[in-house]
Amino acid sequence: MSYSVILSNGTELRDLRLSGNCFVSKVPVSAETFSGGLDRVTISGTQDGIEPCAYELGEHKAMELGRVFTVSGEWYFWLEEPSTEELRRLKDRADIEYIAMMTGVEL
Repeated sequence: MSYSVILSNGTELRDLRLSGNCFVSKVPVSAETFSGGLDRVTISGTQDGIEPCAYELGEHKAMELGRVFTVSGEWYFWLEEPSTEELRRLKDRADIEYIAMMTGVEL
């Protein structure tokens, strides 16, 4: 099975395989690879129906990079979607900052 991850910054990571919930790349990747690219992430790939995919294929919004590490010359990384609670907190904070800005209140 082969997977591809396309980031919103235009970076395309191809010929990935899965190990648990980690994507594995033979091409070097680092945290900088994902900089500015996690707003919209498209995951595509082929599945044989035997091994379940740890990720839902398709477009994801507001992903977060878990960690990038190297083992035996391969680069491992995983992506996470923020929880509904985290998204709600971020929205609430943005709403408060907007209201404060519009009313001239210092936070």
